Amino acid sequence: MAEPNVHLAEGHPGSLVRNAIRLRGWSVRECALVLNTDLSTLGKVLGGDRPLTVGLALRLEAAGLGTAQGWVGRQRDYELGRERERMAVDLADIRREAAWGH
Repeated sequence: MAEPNVHLAEGHPGSLVRNAIRLRGWSVRECALVLNTDLSTLGKVLGGDRPLTVGLALRLEAAGLGTAQGWVGRQRDYELGRERERMAVDLADIRREAAWGH
């Protein structure tokens, strides 16, 4: 049985980045300037429309907003959780076949 995915329950990691930005007291525009990144791209990550990339994770770390490893891990866990849900039937079939020794 698959373990529950805590990060999936929290949603896309962009929502956590948004919270980190708020805690810092920055607007999204200010954060984009500090990170030297495109405002539109950052907005799409914060809205859950784009994945949080390794490059953005490194920028967040450099700005003191968590660690790159933590951000990348959250994105990975989110994607794994979504894919597990999408593939649930296929994965159950594979487990069943594997249990029969095929």
